[in-house]
Amino acid sequence: MITSLSNHAEESGDLALQIYIETLNKERSTQLQALRSIRALSREPRYKVKVDLIRSIGGLGLINSMVFLTEVGSIERFKSLNHLISFIGFVPTSKDSGGKESKGRLSRRGNKFLRTAMIQSSWMAIRYDTSMALAYENYKRKGLPSQKAIVKIARKLVNRIRFVLLNRKMYEVR
Repeated sequence: MITSLSNHAEESGDLALQIYIETLNKERSTQLQALRSIRALSREPRYKVKVDLIRSIGGLGLINSMVFLTEVGSIERFKSLNHLISFIGFVPTSKDSGGKESKGRLSRRGNKFLRTAMIQSSWMAIRYDTSMALAYENYKRKGLPSQKAIVKIARKLVNRIRFVLLNRKMYEVR
């Protein structure tokens, strides 16, 4: 497809299309280099076992596994799941006034890059893991919008990642 577009652009003298195609080819090359670097990093001894552990969980691929490991660092530095969840940013904003307490949207605090990766992985997890899909459907049945339900799934996913890393055991579907 790209080759035929490139040929058409050259034949018709469409400079704008030629520039777009050149830009696309550069982007593809950059992405390929980045993917190769991530793969090479994942094979290093400090990441190899951890990547394999995380990837045993349905919905998590190489890139998001490496995002988790490189952004979090050592999982042992978090005293509890709540500390890890807070670091990622899966905590709601809170408003207290005159004895009334209400919770709002997700806080802007936390690691936005990691939070995005976990949300993306959660959408995949509900496709590949029946227990996650069931939990997602239960949240939806209770009236939660899909975005709020997927955040709850993301919290479950982070809990699973933490579990496999701390216990150094592959995740087993029950």
